[in-house]
Amino acid sequence: MTSTASSSSTEISPLTIVTELSVANVKFGGNALGGQYFFSFDNRSITVAGPPGKGVPLRFKLSDETAQNFVVTGLVSSDSQGNLSPPSIYLPPDLGARQIETVNLAITSCIFNIGILVTDLNNGNVVVCDPQVTNGPEEGPTTGSGGH
Repeated sequence: MTSTASSSSTEISPLTIVTELSVANVKFGGNALGGQYFFSFDNRSITVAGPPGKGVPLRFKLSDETAQNFVVTGLVSSDSQGNLSPPSIYLPPDLGARQIETVNLAITSCIFNIGILVTDLNNGNVVVCDPQVTNGPEEGPTTGSGGH
């Protein structure tokens, strides 16, 4: 699944899992784009559990510490089961594209990767930032877990 989705409002559902992402250009020693960039999520692993098909919004937003030259430009996924809705990129008037949201329908029990595409406006480099997402439709409450 790849998208450069449409803009939307920033209202958050009570069940929305909000995950903050920090990105920095470090020239070397990073974990992305040949070591030139470093990224980290406040929840490295996300588990979506509960009734299948109910839908849990997953929102990924750049941290306040992430420089303004970084913007969210899309989302890619290894999901081939139809668990994810097309994403929406949020465009606050003063910040540019700093958030993206998709709805995880948790149709099947599986693990898949999501890649948040973040572009460095200084040079056009695209950094793929990838948290792990696990679906467990029958397992219990929805959580963000871990730290990275």
